[in-house]
Formats: sequence, structure tokens, C-alpha cells
Amino acid sequence: MALSDGEQRRLDEIARGLALEDPTFAQRVTNSGLRRPRLVAALAIFVMGMVALITGLVLTDANLVFGLVIVGAGLAAMGTAVVLVVRERARL
Repeated sequence: MALSDGEQRRLDEIARGLALEDPTFAQRVTNSGLRRPRLVAALAIFVMGMVALITGLVLTDANLVFGLVIVGAGLAAMGTAVVLVVRERARL
């Protein structure tokens, strides 16, 4: 259900007033469209890293070098995810 013209104008006035009164808060609550997908991507990378870590640990019994390479890739992915989350939180 769309807003009427009067409702949309009033909402825009409230948004402008908020931006003037408290610009940092207004920036934090503004939907930039990028914050959620970055956090979701970081979570997905972390989970894939965890799966790679566990897989690598299991494979070290069969082939030590191959297992350790996969463990390293998993740890790198998990570290990347943590860095992404920390950078995103710093932007807020």
C-alpha cells in the first residue's frame, strides 16, 4: 500500500528534521542497502571457513599436506570474515 502525497511529504519533512537535529543518528538509521548484505556475506564466508577447517582436520589423517592446506584456507576465510565484520561495525 503506497503512501499518499501528503503522508510522503510529512515523512520527508520528518527525515529532513532528523538529519538536521542529529546527523550521526540519521546516518546510522538510514538504509544504505549495503550493510546487511555485507554482514550476511561475512557470515557465509565464516561458515564456509568453518566447514573447510573441519574438513581439513578430517583429511589430515588421510593426507597431511592436503589437510593442512585446507585447514589454512579455512582459517584464512574465517579471518577474512572477522575483518569484514569489524570494518562494517567501524563504519557504523
